[in-house]
Amino acid sequence: MSADTKRKRRRRASSANGHTHDTVNAAYPSVHVHAKQLQDKMDGGNELREINHKLDKLDGIMKKLDNMDDKLDSMDKRLTAQEQEIKRMQAQVADNIEKLFNLEDRVDNASPTSEMIKNLTDQTEDLANRLRRNNIVMHNVPEGAEGENVYDCSSFVKKFLVEHMKIEDAGQWEIERAHRSPTGPPRMGRIRPVTVKFLRYRDRLTTLKEAPLALKDNPFRMEGRPGDFNIYISDDVTFAVRKQRSILVKLKKQLKSKYPKRRAFIPYVVPPILLREDESGALVRMSPGDTLAASSSSDSE
Repeated sequence: MSADTKRKRRRRASSANGHTHDTVNAAYPSVHVHAKQLQDKMDGGNELREINHKLDKLDGIMKKLDNMDDKLDSMDKRLTAQEQEIKRMQAQVADNIEKLFNLEDRVDNASPTSEMIKNLTDQTEDLANRLRRNNIVMHNVPEGAEGENVYDCSSFVKKFLVEHMKIEDAGQWEIERAHRSPTGPPRMGRIRPVTVKFLRYRDRLTTLKEAPLALKDNPFRMEGRPGDFNIYISDDVTFAVRKQRSILVKLKKQLKSKYPKRRAFIPYVVPPILLREDESGALVRMSPGDTLAASSSSDSE
């Protein structure tokens, strides 16, 4: 290849390189602009994603606030219901207090009712004693003295009245029933009394009248049982009457100690009384509520 040809090729190559360089230089501003625009779009997209992310968080917060509002509404309703219940209970307490005061007033003014209850109690007590008016009670009768029939002591009672107390007519008396009280097997070391009900009241009176002298220093002896048994007889009355008589017995002892020569005794009557002899020899009635001081004052009068 000739030198001229080589020089022509170098010039064409140099011309082509220059043209390419100029083309690139000319195109560079446009590429740069596009790149910047693309970067701007990318930055704008990141900001948008960040904004969306923040909006999502805000939505979550708003939902939580809505839930809190619902819970606050529910709590407010419950508090309102509790306030209403408290007011209702306060009103009920006030009503109960008023009823209590009214009840106290009724109790304070219930003397007629109390008097009525006392009257009914007295009537019941009187009726119970009237139902026993034909009865006597034999104390310290040894167990087994009635024989094999432990539920009917009538034969033993008649025999005792006739043979031991020497009441001849007692063999003809009619006895409705006679039994141990309480019924059933006896307790160890305890002698159960014998309750006797006569058909006629006068037979009961005769027995009570004869008993003190007939049984004094006259112990009962039972075959097969060693020892003596001091049997005594009383009327059959309620526990309340027996309790009142125990008070009169103490009063009687005091009278006998202060006035040993004067008579004092407790008759078999209901309600119970004590009859004592005053300085003039007259009999004066005393009740369980009386005292020895009252007795002395009545004598001085």
